[in-house]
Amino acid sequence: MKIYKLLFLGLGLTTMSSCSDFLDQTSPSELDNGATFDNTYYTELALNKVYGSLTQDQTYSNFMPIIAGTNTDCELIDGLGADASNTSSERGNMNYNMNPGWAQIAKVWDAMYGVIENANLVVDGVNKSQLLQQGGSTRNTMLRFQAEAKTLRAMVYFDLVRLFGDIPFKTESSNSNLSNVYIGKTDRDAIMDSLIVDLKEAIAYLPWAGVDGYTTEHVTKGYAHGLLANIAMTRAGYVIREQAKEGYVNGQNSDPNYPTQRCSDEKRKELYQLAEKHLVAVISSGKHQLNSSVEEYWRLMNISNWIKLIRKTYLKFRWV
Repeated sequence: MKIYKLLFLGLGLTTMSSCSDFLDQTSPSELDNGATFDNTYYTELALNKVYGSLTQDQTYSNFMPIIAGTNTDCELIDGLGADASNTSSERGNMNYNMNPGWAQIAKVWDAMYGVIENANLVVDGVNKSQLLQQGGSTRNTMLRFQAEAKTLRAMVYFDLVRLFGDIPFKTESSNSNLSNVYIGKTDRDAIMDSLIVDLKEAIAYLPWAGVDGYTTEHVTKGYAHGLLANIAMTRAGYVIREQAKEGYVNGQNSDPNYPTQRCSDEKRKELYQLAEKHLVAVISSGKHQLNSSVEEYWRLMNISNWIKLIRKTYLKFRWV
């Protein structure tokens, strides 16, 4: 009797193993990460997904340029409407009167981190690609794809920092068991320091606009230089912090609980010099038509010479 029981148990285990193998199937048309990033064509398609996700309403098609980008020295949204306590609408958000529970904020958060996840997949995929072992144009193409993904990721993280302050910072693709997904916040200064390092690496592999047919439909060397300079100047400035940082300079009328602080004078000078270095790189390259002065920009705007103004002006949402 024991022999029969052992026999049936063995048959059962075999059946379960066979069933498991049977259910673990892949489609002939399915591409895993290895196959995707060992081919330049498919790698570019993965990169295109990052660009495509920038066109969502919750990212750069609507929220970032229109809702988060107004009430500056260039644009004004008039008041809060009929309800002065309006905190759960676009108008409230545009007037620094936003309710954290406003539903649109969660959508923006999810969409922006979705862009980052897509970029992380490209960065990790290229790092593991067999094509990096090859020399010549194939290797350079893959490193350019990775540089584009790093630059786009830096752009999104930078805007998230400006919107939310200290945020979760993840530069690797998510594990299937989600073990690296639920992470805490990282200090915004540490995030911006890391983005500056990424952009320095990316600049080396990005072409200038117009070189060998490379167009501004992709991020360019000029854009990465400009973005790095913008991050460096923001890093040097005052922000409201969740808690005071030792060695930092307090701003005037700083709140004792949520202080307004910036880095030390020495660090600030270093960051301004870094920004200047990268802005000079764009100017001295001769690759872009730039306004000669702020005065010229103001003059063109007042005579409504929009065509010349747009052609000669660095716009935040235009790759340069």
